[in-house]
Amino acid sequence: MKKLALGILMWVTAVLPAMLRAQPPIKVEYLVIEEPAWKNKKKLPGATNKNSLEAVAWILPSECLYWEVRPGLDYESWRQKEKERMREEIQRQVLEGKREIEVSYDFTKLAESRGIFLQKGGRCIDVDTTRGRGIDEYGQYAYEEVIQINWQPYPNETKEILGFKCYKAEGDFRGRHYIVWYCPDLPYPYGPWKLHGLPGLILEAHDKLNQVNFIVKKIDTSEKTQAEVQQKIASFKAWMGSPSVELVSQEEFLNWFKKQTQREARSDLSRGAEWELDYNPYREQQFYEIVKEVLKAK
Repeated sequence: MKKLALGILMWVTAVLPAMLRAQPPIKVEYLVIEEPAWKNKKKLPGATNKNSLEAVAWILPSECLYWEVRPGLDYESWRQKEKERMREEIQRQVLEGKREIEVSYDFTKLAESRGIFLQKGGRCIDVDTTRGRGIDEYGQYAYEEVIQINWQPYPNETKEILGFKCYKAEGDFRGRHYIVWYCPDLPYPYGPWKLHGLPGLILEAHDKLNQVNFIVKKIDTSEKTQAEVQQKIASFKAWMGSPSVELVSQEEFLNWFKKQTQREARSDLSRGAEWELDYNPYREQQFYEIVKEVLKAK
């Protein structure tokens, strides 16, 4: 019996790494629906131009590059309209005699382009090219160590998605409770956004209120696509290693953005008015994950 057990262990040690390496590159397309006011636990919100994003994940066994795109106004047009709207809102609240001024950016009209680079056992890199001037111009991006999600599997609950048998799991992440469906026949420990850590690709996910939803649209393992995945990830890693890129922690980035927002708010307030900026970066993180401003620190 001991010899048999030792033989199995030696086989796993020798063969399993080769099996993992043999997993082909894969490209997965998702529809992302974000509806912060939605509270219907039994029904998903419908996709609209305002609440939906298109997403792509280029995946290798040990790395995943995930990207989301939302059509809309270019950054400069959006910023000008938002500054005018917020200035009017601040003036209105001051005239009403409010001591606490409450304003917030409306990102739903802004064209977005944001990415997540996740390395198994390594760092998670956040990238935002929403400003539309190319990722090389603004060389500051936020990172964090990969956070392990404590998933609770439900092996007896299954459903078919795009012809693949998927299993249910639940876990807490970023202040939300997620229900996901993953496929062991696609043995990649990734999924949409930063959801990861299951023994199979996550094809569908949503929080318990259906406010944040990820729905798989297409899975591509063609030879042409495999080359695309290799090229995309290699290109991103080459860019990330260039001298112009400065990586800062999530905490540093959010603290900088809070100060930047306060400075802009002060400039729009009437002189002598008392005010307090109600800014909670973790509330922003909960839905948007990271604030949609990537600038050099001032």
